[in-house]
Amino acid sequence: ARLLLAPAKVLGVVVRNLVVHHGPVYAMGEWASTYDADLLGLSEREVAGLNDDRVGRMLTRLFDADRASLLTGVVLDMVRTFDIDCSQLHNDSTSITLSGVNYPEVTTRGNQP
Repeated sequence: ARLLLAPAKVLGVVVRNLVVHHGPVYAMGEWASTYDADLLGLSEREVAGLNDDRVGRMLTRLFDADRASLLTGVVLDMVRTFDIDCSQLHNDSTSITLSGVNYPEVTTRGNQP
């Protein structure tokens, strides 16, 4: 089945909403309709098709995605797009494992535990 809105476009609107308004998912379509569609990277038809079900499905797809590959793709695209010199970049992938007694967390507020 063909999607009315590409997942990247829907997620782009979600990011814009978080930056500008931070409104609830159920009101995303209504919020988007108050802006020029071009500013959201959408057509008028796409804005009309933006609703909480569609946004929810795209957020689920993002959650289920291979985020490591997604992030790698984003980084590689940015390196290519902005011609970033990575000759002095070092990625230290060393992992650290801690073991021992796990003490219960003590939180304090003022002088009270």
